[in-house]
Amino acid sequence: HVMMRQIRKSLLQQEHGLDKEYRHLAKKAGENAFKLAEVVKNLRKMREYFSILAQATYEMIKHLWLKIVHGV
Repeated sequence: HVMMRQIRKSLLQQEHGLDKEYRHLAKKAGENAFKLAEVVKNLRKMREYFSILAQATYEMIKHLWLKIVHGV
């Protein structure tokens, strides 16, 4: 359960940062279209991790924990 909390906290922090960057870039979408596309891609990835986390087994949680929290 500690691993899930750490994963969720890390994902929420990353999602918040990406959402803030998205809102900033969306104002100037014509100038930064490539950056905006990258931010949207990363936001989708974060949301996919939340979906996986909701249905994950212990091994999958352990794998996500190592990948997201520790960057392994």
